[in-house]
Amino acid sequence: GLLSTEDEVTGLTFVKGKLYAIANNTGTDVPLFEIDPTTYSATDMTKPSKNIKTVFRLDADGAGTVFPELDGQGHSPLLSDIENDGTNLIVSSALSFIWKIGTDGSYIATLAGTLSAQGEAGFIDFEPGFDPTISHPANMWQLEVSSEAAPNVAPWIALGGSSLYWSGGVGTSEFVVKFGCP
Repeated sequence: GLLSTEDEVTGLTFVKGKLYAIANNTGTDVPLFEIDPTTYSATDMTKPSKNIKTVFRLDADGAGTVFPELDGQGHSPLLSDIENDGTNLIVSSALSFIWKIGTDGSYIATLAGTLSAQGEAGFIDFEPGFDPTISHPANMWQLEVSSEAAPNVAPWIALGGSSLYWSGGVGTSEFVVKFGCP
């Protein structure tokens, strides 16, 4: 299939016979695409995107409709990577969150990350008193990443066994966090 040249794909995952892609459109909106590889025809150039469905396309005003922490924040979701658990999608954001969403784009849960003490999304540095060298509950992790560098640099996620791995950081303080999954 063919996507818009304005949509820069930052992550792909395959689940339930479909390919799911997240992209960023020059930072103004973030689409989630569902691609059906069984309906693609390389010889049919009359409808090159007929196998691509836009699940959502969220801008700063709409981000809170799917991701509750972003309601009223004035940010697009800045999604940077995507995985799946065999049923649902797991997405990371440069705004310091990892969310689980359905393949229909519906919110299921916040898996990791938190708002700052001021109630803002995104960390470019740890807040005073936060020690990244000790264990914290997933919903207390300050997943720092430079929003200026995102979505092209980080954060990335991976699933392995019963663990979810997140990689991000700013400058020389790049790190990997391992979360146990029930």
